[in-house]
Amino acid sequence: MTANKDQEVADRLNLKSATIRHQKFTFREKAKAARLYIAQYQAVFGDTPVKATQYLPVPASITQPDDRFKLTEGAYADLVTRYFAPNQARLTLKQWPKGEKKALRVND
Repeated sequence: MTANKDQEVADRLNLKSATIRHQKFTFREKAKAARLYIAQYQAVFGDTPVKATQYLPVPASITQPDDRFKLTEGAYADLVTRYFAPNQARLTLKQWPKGEKKALRVND
């Protein structure tokens, strides 16, 4: 995030941009500490403390992926069966899904 985006967020939340920068720094430090903890756990116990979830790949057209694109194979299969109907050799959209995450995945 650039300084301009920090300022935009700060303006929306009625805060100073320095507060936003400090919070981002704090999040990055916590993420580093979490990675260090996992590495130490793996060194001692030889496995990961939490099973990693396998997500489907993000579509190539997406330039800035985020959490909306984290979708497992099972969740995608549920999405297809819920919103699509088989019509001969292809699927036909029955209903447009509510929610941005579902709509993004149906659209690709």
